[in-house]
Amino acid sequence: RELAGNNERRRVLNIDEIIDEIGAGPSDENPALPIDPDAIAYIIYTSGSTGEPKGVIQTHRNLLGFVRNYTNSWRISASDHLTLFYSPSVSQSLMDIFGALLKGAALHPYNAKREGLANLATWLTKEGITVFDSVPSLYRNFLESLSGDEEFPELRLIRLGGEPLSRELVTRSRKHFPGCVLVNQLAATETSMIAQYFIDSETEITGSTVVPAGYAV
Repeated sequence: RELAGNNERRRVLNIDEIIDEIGAGPSDENPALPIDPDAIAYIIYTSGSTGEPKGVIQTHRNLLGFVRNYTNSWRISASDHLTLFYSPSVSQSLMDIFGALLKGAALHPYNAKREGLANLATWLTKEGITVFDSVPSLYRNFLESLSGDEEFPELRLIRLGGEPLSRELVTRSRKHFPGCVLVNQLAATETSMIAQYFIDSETEITGSTVVPAGYAV
């Protein structure tokens, strides 16, 4: 069916309707379609901080630019294993999905709401996770589930964003993950990554109980 708006008409494909019609999943053959850089890649709604969520349209050019920033700053390679805690309806999920797949890395979805956090430490080790990406609140609850005896030999980077990051959480993180780099990140649905602050074992955070948003990307 077609969707009209801003004097333009867009064709909308509903995957569920297509599957119902053909009785099976879509073909996995490469359609080999030419994609213009300014073609729409996705529409994701904002969190609605004004009370009225807005649909943000991003192009293929924008998406590839966002992913390049992420993979370059995180130094993602084909040997990495990334977590996916976010719903696909959240813009950060696209950075994890495409940041992994466009670099040949592995992506590991984990439904924290359904699975809980009690076995998350075991799962991280079993899957050889190297990059942990979540909001601070989930990470805080994860740390509270740890005994202190766990080891995460593959984990090298922890990225937190979407909420303020406290100095206290940084201190607790250093206790459990002494060799990991912690990244505090500021981003928005409209622009993706805006600023980030890298924290290692030597980084001193003074003057505030909240970690700085960091430097412009």
